[in-house]
Amino acid sequence: MVEVIELTDPSADAHIARHFGRTPILVQLPTVFAIVAPPTHQGAQLLDRCKNRLPGKFYSVLIGDLQRFIRLSSGTPLSDYLLQSGGPDRVRTFKNDLCSTFIRTPVAAETRSSKMICNGTLQGLILGGILERKMRWMEELSASLPDKILDTEQGHYCAPIASSCNMSGDPEGSITDFDRALAFAKSRGVELVLTNRAARDGGSNPIFGIQNDRVETYREGPGVSKKRHLLEDWLGRALADPIRFGSLGMKLSPSVGVPAA
Repeated sequence: MVEVIELTDPSADAHIARHFGRTPILVQLPTVFAIVAPPTHQGAQLLDRCKNRLPGKFYSVLIGDLQRFIRLSSGTPLSDYLLQSGGPDRVRTFKNDLCSTFIRTPVAAETRSSKMICNGTLQGLILGGILERKMRWMEELSASLPDKILDTEQGHYCAPIASSCNMSGDPEGSITDFDRALAFAKSRGVELVLTNRAARDGGSNPIFGIQNDRVETYREGPGVSKKRHLLEDWLGRALADPIRFGSLGMKLSPSVGVPAA
């Protein structure tokens, strides 16, 4: 039996707590559906089975506490600029500018890979509003779980892991239609579907990578040109910040590659 609950329903947190880590949870994001689980080896196995996950894939995270995610790449220009104390709330403004955007950022040595880390990078989706609050709740639920995928090097970071709602490698791509999403849930052992009345059709979100002094586009998506321009502007300000970076120049790469997750 599949329960369908609106994200704004007062009972949503209780439903999430009951299902989180037991079966995948299907969540309606702003433009697409995703399946979600705890950032543990058991959570990854749940998603692997749900999607018949093909090898060589990496799970993204759905970010609740954006500041915690940014701290994972401390020492890079943009992260340090956003985390500077004093002045306006840069993290909040950055979140508003880049909401519904995947950011891929270095968090470990390039030789490191796991279910979540691809060649030293981690990919996270920036969210706002009710989705951000529910991801924070899932982060709280994850904090006490054993067997986390990320270790002490990443402070046992515990944002929930996620993937598109479809079978791995499906040529039709990610599911954006509620009826198809519900059919997927019923056929793949998902017991909770969280709907989002503010969602709209649009497909998978854009993915950008940040490598110190450049931005790379890894996947097109809704608002990709505007989002890239905003991200380049943030990185440009970080590189020009006299507090840390003096007169370093910025190199912006227009290259487009294949997403890691």
